[in-house]
Amino acid sequence: MVPFKDAIAILNAMERILKDDKIRERISLNGPHAVRGRFEVTNMMNTLYKLYEA
Repeated sequence: MVPFKDAIAILNAMERILKDDKIRERISLNGPHAVRGRFEVTNMMNTLYKLYEA
């Protein structure tokens, strides 16, 4: 994670990812799971329901 709108921190994080094989591997293995969990239709519908319910 990097601070919001911090271009230098984003650049440094990207360079670290590009240089470190283990980090890239971990991201490629965990990334799809994180996205599925966050954007699964059921989860999105529950979130919208809670917004409208409030």
